[in-house]
Amino acid sequence: MSTDESNEGIIGFLNKWGVLIGLISGTVAVLTQIGNFIQMVRGDSTLVRTFTIIGILILWIVFFYLYIRKRKKCKNMFEENEPKETRVPFYSPKVRNLALIGLIAIPTGSSVWTYIEYRPLSYFLVLVANFDGPENEKYRITEDIIFKLRGATEKYRREVKIESLNESVTVLQGSEIAKQKGKEHKASMVL
Repeated sequence: MSTDESNEGIIGFLNKWGVLIGLISGTVAVLTQIGNFIQMVRGDSTLVRTFTIIGILILWIVFFYLYIRKRKKCKNMFEENEPKETRVPFYSPKVRNLALIGLIAIPTGSSVWTYIEYRPLSYFLVLVANFDGPENEKYRITEDIIFKLRGATEKYRREVKIESLNESVTVLQGSEIAKQKGKEHKASMVL
C-alpha cells in the first residue's frame, strides 16, 4: 500500500465523518460549558477548570482541522506544466483565516488566563481564621488579633494586609484546610 493510499484512508475518513465529528465535539463542548456553569454555581472550581481545559482543547483541535484540511484538485486541461493532481485547501480563505486566528488566540488566551490566575499578590496577605472558644462574644479573640496585627503593621500598610477569613478552621479539619483556604485567597500566611 502506497503513502497516498494510506493518506487517502485517513483523509477519506475525515471527509466522510468530519461533519459528524464536528457536531459531536461541538455538542460535547456546549454540554461541558453547561456542566461548568452548574459546578461553578455549586462552588467546585477544580472540576470547572478540568472541563474548561478539555473544552478548549477540543475547540483547538477543530480549528486545527479546519485549517489543515485539503482536497484534491484535478489538472487543468489547458496547462501542461501543472501536475496531474494537487492538494488545495478545502475551506475558503475566510474560514481558514478564522481558524488560524483561533489557533493563535486559544493558546495566547490560555496563557494570559493562567498567568492572571496564578500570579502572586503584590503585597503580603495575612489571613486570620476565626478563633472559637467559650464566650466568643465576650472576649472577641479574632477581632483583637486582627486589630493588634493591623496596628503592628501600620507603617507597612502598602506591603502587608491583614484580612479576616470569616470562618473557623478547627484542629479536626487540620492544616490542609487552612492551606487550601489560604491558596483560594492567595494568602501568604494563615493564622
